[in-house]
Amino acid sequence: YTHPDLYLNIWLNQGELPVGMALSDADVDGLITFRDLNNAINSSLVSDLNANGRIDAGDLLADNRWANGLDNDGNGYLDDLIGWDFANNDNDPLDDNGHGTHVAGIMGADGGNGSMVAGVSWHTQMVAIKAFNADARHA
Repeated sequence: YTHPDLYLNIWLNQGELPVGMALSDADVDGLITFRDLNNAINSSLVSDLNANGRIDAGDLLADNRWANGLDNDGNGYLDDLIGWDFANNDNDPLDDNGHGTHVAGIMGADGGNGSMVAGVSWHTQMVAIKAFNADARHA
């Protein structure tokens, strides 16, 4: 979810958006996405905490304004902003060994950005889900 070709297409759970934060739908598509969060209009509401030059899921998961310890959408998963890690039962489904990132890239790597890589669908929403740990075992 922090990969330069994937971060813009990572799904953002609309039900877990911070209550009271005046986020702007910069691309006017009816959803707050990482494309919106990387727009200057929302710059005061997000921070590049992992210092990679962009706003991605890693930044939101590390920010207690976003990951506030609450189940805002009432689905039983705390702070499931971008998906869920079923192997570790937490909200951080970071890929342990690259397989998920590779498959996600085939489906939804952002194209036209000069990286020489493009997925089948350049503008999509992908939910980050982890079912197995790095050893391919379900914890």
